[in-house]
Formats: sequence, structure tokens, C-alpha cells
Amino acid sequence: MLAAVDAALDEARRAGAALGVAVVHHAGAGHVLDEAMRRLARAAPGSEVVLVVTGPDAPEPRPGWPGGTRVLRVENHSYARAVNRGLAALGPRPYLAFMNDDALVTERTFDDLVAALASRPGAGAAGPLAYDGAGRLQKMGLPYRRVQERALRAGRRAGGGPAAVRAPWLAGFLVVMTRQAFAATGGYDEGFRFTNEDLDHGLRAARLGYENLLVATPVTHLGGTSTPAHPAFHVEGRRGGYLVTARHLPRAAALAHRAYLVVEGTLGSVLGGSAAARAAHRAVARMAVRGAWETSPFGPTLDDR
Repeated sequence: MLAAVDAALDEARRAGAALGVAVVHHAGAGHVLDEAMRRLARAAPGSEVVLVVTGPDAPEPRPGWPGGTRVLRVENHSYARAVNRGLAALGPRPYLAFMNDDALVTERTFDDLVAALASRPGAGAAGPLAYDGAGRLQKMGLPYRRVQERALRAGRRAGGGPAAVRAPWLAGFLVVMTRQAFAATGGYDEGFRFTNEDLDHGLRAARLGYENLLVATPVTHLGGTSTPAHPAFHVEGRRGGYLVTARHLPRAAALAHRAYLVVEGTLGSVLGGSAAARAAHRAVARMAVRGAWETSPFGPTLDDR
């Protein structure tokens, strides 16, 4: 057992040379991206880094960023496509990571995640605990909160060292995958245009026999707490949520979920607090009644709505 742990830690120390990282950037404060890239350089020296840009402006690599950072322009189709294109652009390294441009890692982040993967041969992906800018555990729903709490307890039992618990899925703001798991799953499903792609991926990976590990190592995630106000984002979130239910849960659950969306959408179309909210609810009700789950409210990009 100790030999296996030592081997995992040795693997983690080599994580820089064994790791490729895709950082997804759309738009936002340049100082946040700069801080995220500087932290990445310190956490995984020697890693291959691709900055995937989906917005109108492509930042130039700056001093302090990972050496050899490449910039890859990708249309703003979805987060899933940005992740997949970024990972596909990386060289043949055994570990592949992707992260948002507002994920602030520590110097232990990638060592801990790679060590967890190396110590569990059946694992395909590992993710950290997410904290908001105020140092609070980020809210990601009650089921995920229970997994977060199990990871925290495991971390306390381990005396502050890296500890991991099995999770049904991993929040997609920062994930490290084995190359084998990426190849087996095909990455994120690009049919999910906004949210739910990480939930679907985790469940698909588990079906293929790959464990998802939530590791008791902290990362500050400055985003992930709000949805854009445009009705299309609400509709897409509900569409993606239903697709996850229909693909991964029993038929009875899908029927109940569809009925809920009809009721919620109908009530919201009358009681919504703004014209935009009422429009979003009307669109969800129509989608649920017609069963039009494969049609996204977006066009070729998230800007076409």
C-alpha cells in the first residue's frame, strides 16, 4: 500500500512533464486571466498549455505565464466544444486537464489531482473542491454538496494530505483526465450548449467503468454562480437537464421531469418577474409539450439567439 502511494506521489511530481492543460477563455477581466495563468505556471511547470479563446479578443501570452503557451481560436459554440478542441490540440501526454480562466489553482493542485488518479487505476478523472472568492465552498446543488462534504471528511482523516472520494460527476471548471478516459468518452458532448455537459460526461464515464474522483484539494473559482439574463440560457439549461435525465435515469424519472417542466414553464409564463423571464418559461413549456429536446435555442454560436 505504501509503495503504491509513494509511486503515485512520484507520478504527481512529474505531473508537469506528463500534463497538458487547456484553459478556456471567452471574455472578462484581464487581470483574472493573468493571475490564473501565473498560478498555473507555478503549479505545473513544464506542462503544455493551450489557451482556448472563444471571444472576440485573443490575449497575447505575458511574462509569468507557462512557457510556450499557445493561443487557439475556437468559435463560441459551447463550453463543451472549447474543451474538446483544446484537449485535442495537446500533445500525447498521459494526463489532460481543462480549466476555466477564472480558476485560481494552488501549487499543490495538479500534484494532488494526478496523485489521486495514479493511485486509483480505475479512475478516469479527478477534480478539486471549489471555493468562491470569499473562501466559502461553492454551491453546486445538494447532491454534489454531499460529495463535497465526504471529500472534506476524507481530507481531515488524511491529516491534510490529498484524499479522494468517488463522485458521480465532476464540476467542469477544472478537471484532470487520463488520456485513455478522454479517448473512451470522446470528451464533453457538444450537444449540450450551456451547462449540464459535465454532469453528462461524468455519468457516461462511470458507465464505461471509469471512476470520477473528487479530491480534497482547494481551488478558488471566481465564476460559476450566475446565469446570463437572456431567455435562451434558461431554456438551454432546462433542455440539457432533461437530456441528462432521459439518458441516464429510468423512464419514469424522465416522464416526471417532463411533466415538471410543463408545469413550471406554464406557471412561470404568467408569474415570472420580468418579460424576459416569462418568455423563457413560455419557451420551456412549449419545448416540453412538443418533446423538442434536440433543438437548442442557440444558432451556430452562443451569440446567435
